[in-house]
This record gives sequence, C-alpha cells and structure tokens, in this order.
Amino acid sequence: MSRMPVFGPGLEADYTKIVQIVETQIETLTYKVWRRHEVIEKLEALCRELVFQATCDERKSRSHLLGYAQFQRFCMTLRLCLPEAILVLESDWTSYEISSRAFDWEREDVIEYTAACILKETLVAAQSTDWYL
Repeated sequence: MSRMPVFGPGLEADYTKIVQIVETQIETLTYKVWRRHEVIEKLEALCRELVFQATCDERKSRSHLLGYAQFQRFCMTLRLCLPEAILVLESDWTSYEISSRAFDWEREDVIEYTAACILKETLVAAQSTDWYL
C-alpha cells in the first residue's frame, strides 16, 4: 500500500484544495446527480487551473519545495484523467444503428456512477507515491 504524499507548506495548500474539489464532485455525483452540469463546470475549471498552474511552474519553478516532483505527478495525472470523466458526463450514451435497429441506452444514474468511479480511480492514482510516469 502506498503512503500519502508529503508536501512542504508551499504545496500542501494547493494539494489540499485540489483534493477537496475532486472529492466534492464525487460526492455531488453520488448524492446530488441533478447537479451534473455544475460538476462538469467545476471539473473543467479545475482542468484549466491545473494547466495554468503548470504554465506558471514552467515560468517560475517551485522545484525547490518539498514534494514538488510528487505534486507535479499528482497534477499531471489529474490533467490526463479528468477530461475522461467530463466526456462521460457530457455524453448521453445513446448509441444506435438505424439499419439494424439496435439501440444502446444508458440511464443517467449509470453515467454519473461511471464518472464518479473514474474520479475516484483518478484520485487514488494521483495520490499514490508508488505511481510513476
């Protein structure tokens, strides 16, 4: 079992804020599915913030801070995986073929559950200290 990452004071606040945002969206999808579009907006905003943060780190590196490499892996994992959850939430999962009349419909609660699972798996992978790029 991997231990939780350790960050210096300069990164701990950013890390905690990001984890809280993702956990809140998981909870919203689990218990308040009618707020699906709000979750999409918050995840998109988080993705933009993570990209902006990466751009700022390229200009003025925080590599001298404790846990910076792990923090970068954490953020990169989220930047790579959050769009999948957004795509799932934005889809209506209604695929069909007219000629063969085969329809594949998914209920909305299945969509939210799938997105919540993606977010949980992403957070676990991002927080793991054993995970390498």
